[in-house]
Amino acid sequence: MKLLLNIPDEYITDVLIAALEGGSNYWYNLPDITQARLNFPDKKMATSEKVIRSAMEMRDKIAVYDIEGDSDDAPLGYISRVNIYRGLKLWFERTKSMYHALIFDSGMDAGEADAFFQLVVIGEIVYG
Repeated sequence: MKLLLNIPDEYITDVLIAALEGGSNYWYNLPDITQARLNFPDKKMATSEKVIRSAMEMRDKIAVYDIEGDSDDAPLGYISRVNIYRGLKLWFERTKSMYHALIFDSGMDAGEADAFFQLVVIGEIVYG
């Protein structure tokens, strides 16, 4: 059976903002978000929203580093539109459960948002 889901970009954006603002901040570092700030100069918009919207709408590729790493280390991965869709695919393949689809309609808690963000950036769940 094949199931097609329509998940609005706003839901995905909200989940990733939840990860950036709380669920994942124990492991990630975003040292260079200059382009995201240039794309969305509105001072009222939170930085996390600028980063996610920059990846989703402007198709930017934002490097994500380990919070404990050195400045010379390679990034863990990237926040990008391509990686976000890869993360969605991996999320739904994890258990093949409708529960995972319904989460996007009802909202995720910080732990679920963190797991999804790791799938987006790294392609697997490594932390927590």
